[in-house]
Amino acid sequence: MGDSVTKVEVCIVGAGPAGLACALQLLERGISVLILEIGSKKTRRQCQMERNGRCDGCNDMCETLTGLGGCIDPQEGIKLSFYPCSRKLSRLIGTSKMQKYSLSILKKIERVTKKTLHMDSDKIPAFVEEAFCNNGLRIRPYPVTIMDKHGTTSYLSYCREQLHDVVKFESPVTSISKKDDRWSLKVSGMNGGHIIANSIVVATGRVGGARRNLMDLNLKYEEQNIHLGLRFILPNKYLTILNNFSSDLKIENTKERIKTFCLCAGKGGGKVKFMRYNGFSGHNIISIDGCVDTSEHHENCFGNFALLLEFDDINYAYRDKFIGKYLKLSSGIPIKQTYIDFKNKVDNCKCKINEPDYVDNIKWGKLFSLFESNHHHMLCENFSKILSSINRLSGNNFDINQIERETIVLGPEVEFFWDKISLTKDCETSIQNCYVAGDMAGYSQGIISSMIMGELVADTISERIS
Repeated sequence: MGDSVTKVEVCIVGAGPAGLACALQLLERGISVLILEIGSKKTRRQCQMERNGRCDGCNDMCETLTGLGGCIDPQEGIKLSFYPCSRKLSRLIGTSKMQKYSLSILKKIERVTKKTLHMDSDKIPAFVEEAFCNNGLRIRPYPVTIMDKHGTTSYLSYCREQLHDVVKFESPVTSISKKDDRWSLKVSGMNGGHIIANSIVVATGRVGGARRNLMDLNLKYEEQNIHLGLRFILPNKYLTILNNFSSDLKIENTKERIKTFCLCAGKGGGKVKFMRYNGFSGHNIISIDGCVDTSEHHENCFGNFALLLEFDDINYAYRDKFIGKYLKLSSGIPIKQTYIDFKNKVDNCKCKINEPDYVDNIKWGKLFSLFESNHHHMLCENFSKILSSINRLSGNNFDINQIERETIVLGPEVEFFWDKISLTKDCETSIQNCYVAGDMAGYSQGIISSMIMGELVADTISERIS
């Protein structure tokens, strides 16, 4: 693009799940579109956190979250969760649209990858529900499926082919403004230039940059309760029984507002990915998330799941205080601790414990010190309840004390650390022809819900043009 001016009907910022879904839908309808993506076009990503436990910032564009596909790594399998998952988005756009777009997206993915995705049943056997109910927990079932890395590679290859002429990589947006009903975007980097568009769609996920530019336009937004917790890593043999009923069994304690998130316990167990969040309270921090390992089963693999707290008192003031403690403890880089040490609030790293290679380079530390006493107690108490329920399902074949000794906790893990932007049911902001899709909006969690927002926005723009 250089210093030239490029005019286009729709400019999309971000080539993640939402941005790609939106662009593909617009092109099908013959609408001119341009995608600005901060990440590079390389197909193989390398996270320094995984390699050596240090984050070098990746030149302000986290490789886990940027590039074609955003959070979809072509080298990894992904978990696809469908309605009634993502309750916040359902309340925004309505049940019928959630169902409509879920089915549409599933069919498109199957057509592109030439594979039938087998959905886990959203019907959980009564004896499973009873095992958790006896410990004050409940199961929240929903359809979920796993797409292996061959499927993700096929999908992203299709996107690369279809969008070859409309994606501009290494194109960070430096400013967004509106004049005379048209949008103006300034771009720096190797593709620096000036974009003029009738509509913009900002879909940058959890990466800062354009999100901060957008908030400078005084959009209407609201604070929301953040979700905060950590990830439990333990030998997969203890978790596979849960995977027999769902690839992502959601377990909740509704009374205490705590839930599991992203259970990874398939044949190959699970992994952890590290994500650099830009600009929270003026700082960059790294959070974590679980991801499935779709490789062949190996006997000594590890599974994992998160426990996340959601309280009215875990608000932005709490968030800022938490970030301060996190930066002081480990400079905003995740740390690990044996569960026994975490539970007992001690710092005893001399304990020998088997651990998966993806946390080999992560430093040991006082992870317990990040949490208030009541929140620490609830994390431990509910982990104990989950283990008790698993043991009941296994016929009391496990030694719960032994499981605790073999467990590592890694954290922190956060969700919704950002504002919820006020949107219409069509995902339009308080400024006309400015749309937001995907995780950055504060409504969606996950790939399918982000794609739903992307397709919905594309349909809305198409209808206005026609």
